[in-house]
Amino acid sequence: MAVAAVIGFAMWGNEADVWRYGRPRILWPLPTYLFACLWFMLFTIAGWMIASLAGDGDRFNFTVRFSMRGAFWLAFLIATLSQFAINDGNHYEAVNAAQNLLGGWRR
Repeated sequence: MAVAAVIGFAMWGNEADVWRYGRPRILWPLPTYLFACLWFMLFTIAGWMIASLAGDGDRFNFTVRFSMRGAFWLAFLIATLSQFAINDGNHYEAVNAAQNLLGGWRR
C-alpha cells in the first residue's frame, strides 16, 4: 500500500499536461513506435551477439572490454551520470506532486 501511495503521489500532477497537450491522432505516434521497435530489435540482437561471443565467461567484463575497450572508469562514469539524470526527473515529479498537494501554486 505504501508503494502504491508513493507512486500515486509522485505521478499526481502530470495528468494536466498529458490531457492538455495530447490530441487523439491515430497515426501520429507510429514513427516513434517504429523507431523504438527498430532500436529494441538492434539491442536484442547485440545482446545475443555479446552473449554468444563471451561464451561461458563473465559476460559483464566481456561487454565492458568489448564495447569500451576495457575502460571500466568510463562505464562507471556513464552509470553514475545516468543515476543523477534519473534522480533529477524523480525530483521534478516529487516537487510537482507536493505543490499540487499543498496548493497555492499558480502556473
